[in-house]
Parts: sequence; C-alpha cells; structure tokens
Amino acid sequence: MLAPCIVSLTMIVLAFAVIYFQENGVDVHLKAKEWILLIAGSLVIILSFVEDYLKYCSMHNTAITLPGRDKLFTEISTYVPTIFNWWIFMAGEAVILAGILSFIKRAIAMKKSAYK
Repeated sequence: MLAPCIVSLTMIVLAFAVIYFQENGVDVHLKAKEWILLIAGSLVIILSFVEDYLKYCSMHNTAITLPGRDKLFTEISTYVPTIFNWWIFMAGEAVILAGILSFIKRAIAMKKSAYK
C-alpha cells in the first residue's frame, strides 16, 4: 500500500531536517505547537488505517460479542480491509507537514539570526 510509504517518507523528511540543522549548529528542539501538530496528525493517520475495521466491528458487533481474546485476535488477523479513506489520511499528513514546516521555518530563522 502507498500510505505507509508516504508516512515513512514524511518521517525521513523530519529526521533529515533535524539532523541538517543540528549539523549546522542550530539548537533544534520541537516547540509545543509542533509536537501538538505532529501528534494530532499521527492520530488522524492511525484513524485512517483502522477506520474500515472499526466500521466492520460496529456493523457486526464484533468487539461486543466475541467471548475471548483469542477469538478477537483471530478475527483481527483474518480481516481484510475493503476501503481506505484517503481524505482522512491526507488530512493527517497535512497536519504533520504543517508541524514539520513550522519547525523548518523556525530553524531557518534561528540559523539566519546566528550568522548576523
């Protein structure tokens, strides 16, 4: 699936930005706003991955009627998703990218002010 590759690429971009600015003498750390954006976007992306299964569970009362954990894990392991909500996924990605861009913009400003 393409979505996990996009998530991976986004994480690589953030890691690259942190390493780049650290190597160039900028004291990098994420501000609270950036952490909130990264965490909120991540939760939205997780929701996009599990949304189809949650709908399945609500339609079949799976989580309520399964008597044991073993049966629940068997049910989960054999479930095959039928749809993927790209709109929810892209909304989560947009929130994460906003956090990353905020970090990069702030780090660039710190780097410029260090050279003045």
